[in-house]
Amino acid sequence: VYHSTDSFGAFNIWAYDLAADSTWPLTRDTLWHYHPIRWNDTTLAIMGPLNDRTVRRALNVQNGQTSPLLQGFNDEDMLWPSPNGLMLAGQAQVNDTTQVFVSRMDGKRQQWLTSGAAGGTEPQWSPDGLTLMYRSNKDGNPELHLFQLTTAHQRRLTQNDSLDRYGVWHPN
Repeated sequence: VYHSTDSFGAFNIWAYDLAADSTWPLTRDTLWHYHPIRWNDTTLAIMGPLNDRTVRRALNVQNGQTSPLLQGFNDEDMLWPSPNGLMLAGQAQVNDTTQVFVSRMDGKRQQWLTSGAAGGTEPQWSPDGLTLMYRSNKDGNPELHLFQLTTAHQRRLTQNDSLDRYGVWHPN
């Protein structure tokens, strides 16, 4: 599943079946739907339009219908469920900077992992759900960092002058 622009220039969510070598749209709109995140076997978390705002929505991959996702939790925050489905990692705008946080799946007990002007984005759970990788500008340019949830230990993973982002974990 991915997002791509269509003939209108808007992002829509698409699915691709490798075995059948076929692609089909999950959303069709002149408004933007983007950033699909696997929520469970039948649902994607996406960002999409609602009343002149862009908000987090649940997209049912079987029927293409969207609905609110985690009502009561700031609907403009992007969220990633942990591998065991008990916690969330998210990124949210705080003043003028995007920051990374974790919380329980219901949005309670939110804890900020980043702060200050350097901020943080793009949290990714380790396969065991005990560490988050995220991007931050702590040293003046975008680098990948790790946050170990059991110890609160943080460390920089990359260190160079280039733009480092969108890290993913190997299953092992």
